[in-house]
Amino acid sequence: INNCTSCRYDYYHNGNCIAVCPVSHYGLNHVCLRCASPCNTCQNQSACLSCLLLSGTYYIASSMTCSSTCPSTFSANSSTLNCEPCQSPCVTCSSFSTCITCIASTFLYNGRCITSCPANFYANTTTNTCNRCLSPCQACISSLNCLTCLTPFLYLYPNQCVPSCPNNY
Repeated sequence: INNCTSCRYDYYHNGNCIAVCPVSHYGLNHVCLRCASPCNTCQNQSACLSCLLLSGTYYIASSMTCSSTCPSTFSANSSTLNCEPCQSPCVTCSSFSTCITCIASTFLYNGRCITSCPANFYANTTTNTCNRCLSPCQACISSLNCLTCLTPFLYLYPNQCVPSCPNNY
């Protein structure tokens, strides 16, 4: 039926009654309403299902929104234009495979969250990062607690590397 002013069962759109609202519209009370920009498709006025391609925004499925930047717990996928959740054990990330912070009991090392730090590093439980042992420590369990020393600091006293033992030792 053309030139309608309202519809009983279908949706009113541009003077017509139609069964399904067109792209960029949603149905409410038998009327097709335009999605709010930058939504391309939407469930209702506040819930996006996809974003306009040229809007410079990324889709966040968990909040059904479009945003110019992704939250810190997500990374921007420039291929799909979606914000994708950081993969555990990352808490925050700069890309799908690059962590910025890690969950408890894992430590950030070269953009990855690992359970134990490599040689010449210690696990900083305050920042959840692998920190390099400070010279002359070769191996350490904290910034102030050496386990082995680099030459010429061959001796540990007390838990510090020294070139020679103090008198009476």
